[in-house]
This record gives sequence, C-alpha cells and structure tokens, in this order.
Amino acid sequence: LAILIGIIMGSWAQQRSLLAEVMETNTRLAFTTNHLEEEKMRLDALLVRQYNLLSVLGGGVNSKKSMDEDSNSLGSREGLTLERIELMRRHLAVNVNSSTADIE
Repeated sequence: LAILIGIIMGSWAQQRSLLAEVMETNTRLAFTTNHLEEEKMRLDALLVRQYNLLSVLGGGVNSKKSMDEDSNSLGSREGLTLERIELMRRHLAVNVNSSTADIE
C-alpha cells in the first residue's frame, strides 16, 4: 500500500511539473502571438502608405489596371507591390534625368 501511495504522489508531482511547463509555454506563445499581430498591423499600415504614395506619384488608373492583370500571374500582393515600387523608381529616375538634360 505504501508503494502504491508513493507512485501516486510521484505521478501528481510529475503532473504539476508538466502543467507548470505547459502554462509557461502558453504564456510565451500568447506574448509571441501578440507581438506578431502588432508587427502585422505595422506592415499593413506601411503597405497602405506605399499604395497611397504610388497613387499620388502617378500610379494612375492605367498602371493600376495593368498591375492588376500582372497580379493574377504573380499570385501575391507582395510581388505586386515590389513591382509597382520598382516601376515608380524607374519612372522617377527617367524624370530626373530628363529634367537635368532640360536644365543643361
């Protein structure tokens, strides 16, 4: 009977230890999830600002339409955004070069 009680007490101690470990892991997981949600919100806000900037700088209806067609082939908004940023960078570089040539 004493051996059986000893085994039960050891089992309870092991269960408490495992429960404490699971609770600690859940706390860390909740913290990480919260951090990742905040990061996602920041990145979404950045993406919205990039789209707004592109539309202000001349990413008008025609380029948006062509980019929407390209997005079907890309399959991701990230690729679409990167292409739009690169397209706008090239467009601005051409404008700067032509403005410099006009001044000279």
